[in-house]
Amino acid sequence: MRILMFFICASVLAQGGRKISIQGQDQAPTTIGKAADEFGFRQWNWSDFEDDINSMSSEGVIDSGNLYSSVHYYNSQSGNTLYVSDSRLNFHINPNTPEPSGEAEDYNYRSEIREHPSNADNETGTEQWWGFNYKFGDGYVADENEFIMWQVHGSFATPSNPLLSMWVGKTNQAGTGNKKGEILIVNAAQNSASHKYTKTGIVPKSGQSINVVIHVIWGDASDGLYQVWIDGKKVYDEQERTVYIEEEEAGYWKIGIYKWPWKNSIDVAVSEGLGADDLHTSIGSLRVITREPSDLDNNKNWRADYEKVDPARYEY
Repeated sequence: MRILMFFICASVLAQGGRKISIQGQDQAPTTIGKAADEFGFRQWNWSDFEDDINSMSSEGVIDSGNLYSSVHYYNSQSGNTLYVSDSRLNFHINPNTPEPSGEAEDYNYRSEIREHPSNADNETGTEQWWGFNYKFGDGYVADENEFIMWQVHGSFATPSNPLLSMWVGKTNQAGTGNKKGEILIVNAAQNSASHKYTKTGIVPKSGQSINVVIHVIWGDASDGLYQVWIDGKKVYDEQERTVYIEEEEAGYWKIGIYKWPWKNSIDVAVSEGLGADDLHTSIGSLRVITREPSDLDNNKNWRADYEKVDPARYEY
């Protein structure tokens, strides 16, 4: 019996299947969807939405309105920039293909998934965890135009930048001294006019995937917390302000590619010159925990929470 089970598991691995392992048994993760304004644990198995996402002809809701596709642009004649393949949610943008259609900008620069609705407001004291495997596709080339992999936006209009985010930076981003393509941890809530950038020393290569775990307590300098682990190594750990002074609340998260320099032709030409004008990334199953300030488990069981969202425990 043990030999048979080993053979089955080995076959799954050889076929590139994405499974989770619980007490020695393999099974596909079960989607537990929740909206942005709900509390608790949620996880998404992208295979559950493959037909829905791959057949979308425009931006719209997914998982009965718990998620929303945010894509610039979609052209049904040329293919989608957000799609599911091999149980992974794929983000694929080229500034010129598919041909932009009917929008104010001239180039493609965004392919993301976000929670919905976007008017959710998380008050100070709210705790959140995220866990996902993020892969840089075959043929990935580091660029001198930055992009955002993960971000949390407020539902307010001003300040307009994401409060917290994870970037793939250009060389010496904002005087940080980082390498081209290095992952940066960014906190704009510290100062809405001057973001805080922190190097991780991690420069992803073509075909490389990283396991990301993020932990945040939304608060001011005395009770805010921002922690990030990549491949099990803690790369950021600060007690600091995580909400703006101007608007002391958090909002909704987004994951994927937001490459805003591609809004203009000069930066597009820079990427084209580096052979970095076709960007393809993907994520495995996504896990998120959101706890309200009054929850008795709020910031009490970090080790158990880390393990619950850690993609290294679920993704082959």
